[in-house]
Amino acid sequence: MSWKTDNEAFMARMAKNPDYEKWDDGLYCRYLTKAECDPDARTPRRDSVVTCHYTGRLINGKVFDDSHKTPVPVAFRVRELIPGFQLALREMHVGDKVEACFSWKLGYGKTSCGADIPGYSTLIFEIELMSIY
Repeated sequence: MSWKTDNEAFMARMAKNPDYEKWDDGLYCRYLTKAECDPDARTPRRDSVVTCHYTGRLINGKVFDDSHKTPVPVAFRVRELIPGFQLALREMHVGDKVEACFSWKLGYGKTSCGADIPGYSTLIFEIELMSIY
């Protein structure tokens, strides 16, 4: 099988996995930690700057990025992230930690991103939202 076929099969299994919620088209998440907060507490918007810790890996388990290598959380402007990461963050509250899985359509697309992420890659991120500015 090809890498693209393997990734599409993984996402088909994800769609049937009862442990994950479908948050948006092609985005599946499960809470690892759910913050105890007001349900109306704010969530990040496109223009928000957030700090978070995250680990990104491929379906074969290969880690391609890990913010835990630094002593402090990483700051990002939400709109500058890949679409799947943006969508996940925009549903989270400070203190939430999720595992987010999304297809290549919400990731880096058909082309490779550097040496570590082949085209058509499903991406799996463990994301912990630390703050919103």
